[in-house]
Amino acid sequence: MRCPKLGFLTFVLSLLASSTPLLAQRAEKFVLGTQGAYVPAGGGTLIDDGWAAGGLLGVNFLPHVWLAASYEYLWLEGGPDMPRWDAQAVFGSLGYDIVPTGMNGNWIFYAGGGAVRFDPEAADLEKRTAFALGGGTRLIYDFSRHVAGSLEVGVAVAFAEESYIGGDLWLIPLGLGLTVRF
Repeated sequence: MRCPKLGFLTFVLSLLASSTPLLAQRAEKFVLGTQGAYVPAGGGTLIDDGWAAGGLLGVNFLPHVWLAASYEYLWLEGGPDMPRWDAQAVFGSLGYDIVPTGMNGNWIFYAGGGAVRFDPEAADLEKRTAFALGGGTRLIYDFSRHVAGSLEVGVAVAFAEESYIGGDLWLIPLGLGLTVRF
């Protein structure tokens, strides 16, 4: 008489054995499709009409190094009389991905949006600096063949010549992002 439990165990083991190569292929595809974590850093100046121009330098842990020139539009809510004020931004930038491992680099276009929240009361009145929490999402189009999405979180340091909206405001974002190609 055959044992039902033994037969079921044999079936499960045979199923796992047959599916292992497929699982391995899928895992490898995911690993190859994950660009990895990166650290973006950059800065720009807020012009009176809300446009901001700046640059961005990113270092990918795989490793990749990408340089990007960005143009952003920021709009502000609140003001010095408010406990806090927010700055939202939509942005687009064109960058070049430099791969120092002998592979060919390629042009990359970034577009997305995010928001930061400042606490003016925490600013240094002498230097007009303040820290801000921020985050955003970014859609990346890799001209080689890839489209990727990323989620970024981080902090920003704001330098303002005046403590009111419309002053010359510099933002230096420091963040950590994870990009997954799809």
